Amino acid sequence: MICMSEGLVERTDNDMLKLSAGHRRSLATTVSMHDGNTVLQRLISASAEQSGSSSGSFQGAYSILQLASHRGRGAAETTRREYHSNKSKLVVQRFGLLTDEQIRSAISYNNQKWSGEYRLQILTHLRGGPLQENARFDGEDVKKIANRQYSADPDSVDGKIGDTTAVTMFNDASNPLSFTTSNRPKPHQVKLIFYPGELENLGAWEEAHQRTGGNWRDSSGNAIDAPDGIGKLYVKVRGNLVASYDVRGGPPIKFTDGTHTADPTPAGNYRLGQKHAHTTKNWDMSQIPYGAELRWAHDGQNIQYRKTGSKHWIFATEIGDVRSLLKTPLQVEDLLDTSGAIPGEHWNGGLPKIYKMNDFGAHAWNLRRSNARTAYYVHTTPIDEMRTELGNSVSLDTSHGCLHIKPADRDTMMQSGYLQEGVRFIVKSYQAHLLPANTRADLMSGG
Repeated sequence: MICMSEGLVERTDNDMLKLSAGHRRSLATTVSMHDGNTVLQRLISASAEQSGSSSGSFQGAYSILQLASHRGRGAAETTRREYHSNKSKLVVQRFGLLTDEQIRSAISYNNQKWSGEYRLQILTHLRGGPLQENARFDGEDVKKIANRQYSADPDSVDGKIGDTTAVTMFNDASNPLSFTTSNRPKPHQVKLIFYPGELENLGAWEEAHQRTGGNWRDSSGNAIDAPDGIGKLYVKVRGNLVASYDVRGGPPIKFTDGTHTADPTPAGNYRLGQKHAHTTKNWDMSQIPYGAELRWAHDGQNIQYRKTGSKHWIFATEIGDVRSLLKTPLQVEDLLDTSGAIPGEHWNGGLPKIYKMNDFGAHAWNLRRSNARTAYYVHTTPIDEMRTELGNSVSLDTSHGCLHIKPADRDTMMQSGYLQEGVRFIVKSYQAHLLPANTRADLMSGG
């Protein structure tokens, strides 16, 4: 191996010249300065055409640049011919991202890994337009895949659509890939993998913890201004990664919240429990199930609720001689909506007819470990349920350790068969990432 020019370029065992990812931009700038060299201009134009910027693939380009800088256009043309005739046999997209053998290997891999409607949707996404159902990956498809891989991670280009490439394609801002399926999978065919720190700024969380002394609320009782961020939930069906969703877990560092704590969502292997309208005595507003009916009691002072499908009305408040079955009876003011912020019909005095303040939303799934219930659930929040009902955008807040999901995504995942009892659920550590570093940096910076 021969190192050249302060480590910018190295000669590999198969005589391929490879530019380190950190110097793509500087090389692109240098190449663009040689406006009199038509060979270099064709190279930089082709790179921009395929990658959308002047920092496209430059494998083999450095040798052309070196000769063009010192010996002019003729020497550069000679070097180009020599380069394309050497034993590397680089043929991809006029840049040389992959060898012939790598292309053949990628074609075989993609056709074996992806089949049926998933393969057809990928090929339609790559090629555009309707395709025959028996369409298969070919060399041109592999070249397009390689170019997308190069933009995300120049050091991991192989033309094969594995997990990392799939999620990169899902998060392509200009041309995202998405799948639909006509075959609802069985629970044992689905695996959900949650990366809680995928797009979280762990450094910002550490600063917030130090600034607040580890307290979740300020002296006025208001929740802290949590750093921006999001986790990613990836869906695998029959071993193929087919979808990703924004999901937010707990903070990466433990905070104190009165008698509660806001904890990191613990890494581990789980299975989803049964879908249900969750209630708990540990959170006052979650003692009544989401969707329960509300009404004024006959005394005109107390409020009663009735679970869906039940005939019995239960007192939610305790005024006068009335006694509630709730561990912590609610105040009338807790249940009123005098401003009309909660969508739906109301009784007189601003009492909603349907209860929509349960912290766990309409449906919840427990993360069960070794067939035992844990303290962690996949669920929506009441504010996000209401925002969705009103047609407003949803921005997920940090949980106390559970997994917050958007109501629209929940509905899609239920319909697709991803949220079913018995589905495997894996939580990764906050330091683990599936997205390539370049893609993560772009997403976290809003690019």
